[in-house]
Amino acid sequence: MMTQKPIETYAGMLTQDEFVRHYAYVDARIKAGYSPEELSFMMGRAPYYFTDYERMESGARLNSRDLEILNEIFKNQPLEWLSLEKDELHGYQEKRLIRVNVFEDEQTRRYEIQQPWRIKQLTKKMGKPTVFVERIRNRNPKEARKVRAELDYVLMRLKNRGFFQQPRLPYRIYFALTNLANRNMNPFPNELKTVLYQLLHEGKLLLKTIEGQMHYVG
Repeated sequence: MMTQKPIETYAGMLTQDEFVRHYAYVDARIKAGYSPEELSFMMGRAPYYFTDYERMESGARLNSRDLEILNEIFKNQPLEWLSLEKDELHGYQEKRLIRVNVFEDEQTRRYEIQQPWRIKQLTKKMGKPTVFVERIRNRNPKEARKVRAELDYVLMRLKNRGFFQQPRLPYRIYFALTNLANRNMNPFPNELKTVLYQLLHEGKLLLKTIEGQMHYVG
């Protein structure tokens, strides 16, 4: 049997603490079903913001405000904090190489993470690669149009109630509308983004940047 080749490979340098945090938030993103770009949008950041962090790009960091918002986004989803065996060969806070190979088929995207530390799991110590498996979403165009129409209706209800009198971060809008929208819809954050941008274009909402984060007001 031929070995499957990764469709993509990327790498970065992280300390143990940085890797534990990185693992927790990428794991939470995948379990919640958001793309990196959608999570950036929910945080009120540029589309590449969380993507750069996830790909361990040089200089990509999450500040204290980012962490507060991520903890709000994932407040109903316990974060998984890895317990790593102390690195005896290198300083505990010395950066080590982390490499990610990405494999894909029609239904899933698999991230195989090669990292140098041993993970303590119950009474076992494991040194094998850690893996994330992400389901590839697929919404047909007709259903997508129906969802966007529902979101437009709900956003106008929120606006009429005065919800947008205060500047709102996208994650707060997303959770507010999911409480009002048809429960069978399960809207994706990128669908909310499309509708919000249309409302901006129509002049029904305004975009306001506060401390580097995009808020919606109207």
